[in-house]
Amino acid sequence: MALFIGILSSLADRIGIWNLESAAVSYCCGIVVNSWLNRHLTFRGRSRKYLS
Repeated sequence: MALFIGILSSLADRIGIWNLESAAVSYCCGIVVNSWLNRHLTFRGRSRKYLS
């Protein structure tokens, strides 16, 4: 969570991007990181049989 708040504040305050755009970029970064972590930490199994 702190990472995404850091991205948001860096884009908005330091770089000068509009707050809504900074929030959208931060949210998208959160989706990507959470999806990657979920895939690699939660679903560690090697089998690709998801529906069986």
